[in-house]
Amino acid sequence: GILLRATGTADGAATSVSSGDPVYEPFEGSTRPPRIDEMPIYREFYDEHHLYRRAHILLEGVERKADINFWWRINAPEAYVNAQSQGPDTGSTEYFKIGSHKFSNQEDDEDGELLFAWDKKALLIYRINGTEAIKLTVYDKDTLTSDDILMDITVPVADLPQPGEGYKAFRKQSDEDYGYSDVLTGAELLFKIKVTEGADRVTSKEDLLKSMDDVEGKIDYGENVLELQGGDKALLQSWRHTGDQTVDGAVLWVMGRNDCFMHPHVLEGLFAVNSDPDDGGPRFDVYVLNWRENGLARHRGWVTDPFLMSHNKYGDFDVYLEETDMSLDLMKQLGTYDRVVGYAHSTGATILLNWILKNEEDKFDAFIFNAPFLDWGNVGG
Repeated sequence: GILLRATGTADGAATSVSSGDPVYEPFEGSTRPPRIDEMPIYREFYDEHHLYRRAHILLEGVERKADINFWWRINAPEAYVNAQSQGPDTGSTEYFKIGSHKFSNQEDDEDGELLFAWDKKALLIYRINGTEAIKLTVYDKDTLTSDDILMDITVPVADLPQPGEGYKAFRKQSDEDYGYSDVLTGAELLFKIKVTEGADRVTSKEDLLKSMDDVEGKIDYGENVLELQGGDKALLQSWRHTGDQTVDGAVLWVMGRNDCFMHPHVLEGLFAVNSDPDDGGPRFDVYVLNWRENGLARHRGWVTDPFLMSHNKYGDFDVYLEETDMSLDLMKQLGTYDRVVGYAHSTGATILLNWILKNEEDKFDAFIFNAPFLDWGNVGG
């Protein structure tokens, strides 16, 4: 591998353990642009945040109004819900599905007031000037034929709460009667929605960029480009203490899929990066792995097929062993640490746990798994 840093270059050896050629290639005859930076919708989404809003949906369940009958007890459906933004230009496309979400299958509760209970949250992002409504469709999962529609509810954008107003509760019957069962007569879908502006951030872009500046006598920010097999690249960001502060260890941060490091407040608050020398708390150097096709790798022109953005084109999680190994090796080159903590979010936890299963855990002293992606039951292919 080749180590590139803001302060110069150095070599970092690594043994590749990735698999062979990609198993997914662009569809033959495809007319879509080959590069993400040639797709206007991506540039607008990343650069023009004020054009978008977020709909936070809390799906509660379906409340019954009719009695449970014998047919329902024998043939009760296994329901799931699709949430979808609707309009001429919602900002969501087949390769960029920011305006859709599937709530997982839910079996009925025969004796309760709710026919189905989800109590799940989802986030849709929609373009303000091209979205007319949000539609929730309740389906019955059918393993033999196409799934049946049980209910569908359309919420016009005009009925949504304004940003900053918090959650608004909805109780709505189906827009159409699909004749599935008398038990659904008068049934209501219970859900809440709140809206936030696309430009709202826990931390600002300015704060993030500021965190990437070197702080003389305190912090050295670096970026390590990892040259991988198959022509792929990953990026290891680092925040290293350079002053007289006592460093208690290092953190390898493995981000989730479709993720990017945007947490400068966590750097300081949790790992004491750039905090006062006399604060008395534990202090860590932090290394963030932007694995191939993900994170900053998307912004550096290294992802050449939009359909594979944040996806594993090899169909093999073992490819991530390579950039994980290289990251740990580079951490050893850049610092001497008594403790190494593995921090991983969502799919990043899957990547790190897979590494542990293949390599054991002796290179780490502790782990933090934030919302780890461990259940594949509702994911599909």
